Amino acid sequence: MGTHATTIKKEKFLADLATTGNISQSCRDLGLSRNSVKFWLKRDRTFQTGYDLAQEEAVERMEQEARRRGVDGSLEPVYFAGHAVGAIRKYSDVLLIFLLKASKPEKYRDFYYDSGGQIPHATREELLTSIHGKLARLATRTGTLPALPEPERSGTGGGAA
Repeated sequence: MGTHATTIKKEKFLADLATTGNISQSCRDLGLSRNSVKFWLKRDRTFQTGYDLAQEEAVERMEQEARRRGVDGSLEPVYFAGHAVGAIRKYSDVLLIFLLKASKPEKYRDFYYDSGGQIPHATREELLTSIHGKLARLATRTGTLPALPEPERSGTGGGAA
C-alpha cells in the first residue's frame, strides 16, 4: 500500500502529469525518478488507473488548445520601425487538419481502413496486383515502368502463403 508520504507523491505526480502530459517533465517537477513511476505502475492498480486518467486529461488539454489555435487563433504583434503598432490574428490550419483527421478518419484521413481496429491482411498475390496497378498508372503518366515479378495466380506454383 505504501506510506502516506508516497501516496502524496503519487497524487502530486498524477496532478502534474495531467497538466504537462510528459512523464519526464513531471518527474523533474517533483524530484522523482522515472524508475519510481515505473515501479508504481507495476505494483499499484489505483496508481495505474490514475495514470491513465491523467494521460487522458493531458491529451484533452492538448486537443482543447489545438482547437483554440485553429478556430479562435492567437494574436501576434505587428512591428514597424522596431515598435509594436498592432496585432494580427493567426490561425493554425494544420492543427484543424489534425483534429478533423482524428475526429472523422473515414472522411479526412489520408489512409483509412474500416476493419474493426484490425490491420487488413493481404496475400502476396493481392499486394503484387495492387502494386502492378499503381505502377501501370504511374507508367501512363511517366512513360516508364520498372520490372517486377508477375503476381502469382491461385493454383500455380509458388511458395507457401
